[in-house]
Amino acid sequence: MTTSKIRIYSLLHALAVVGYVVAIGYFINFISSLQTNFNGPWAIVPFLLLLTFSVAFMGVAIFGRPVYLFVSGYKKESIQFALYTIAFVFILTVLVFSAMALFRPLTSNAITSTSTSTDR
Repeated sequence: MTTSKIRIYSLLHALAVVGYVVAIGYFINFISSLQTNFNGPWAIVPFLLLLTFSVAFMGVAIFGRPVYLFVSGYKKESIQFALYTIAFVFILTVLVFSAMALFRPLTSNAITSTSTSTDR
């Protein structure tokens, strides 16, 4: 596998990771808006199951192909694939946080909290 193919597939895997995280974010936001009254262990069991599934998905998305390449004898390519995928996930994470910082909406709470601290 050439380096350019490794980079392309690593980027696709990183985009799959980001897409999954965005989908889970929307799902958790939707679930929290339902106003359910679950108490005890039933309140946390679905989220622990989701965490277990998420860890499995992320393990496959990030390390599945590198392990396959390693077992197939492509040791150098497998390490490159894993490192490129992790690097692309990091870069996409920085881009998401940067976009959130640049495009955050001005709310009345943000304006009120800054004005009350100077009015003391």
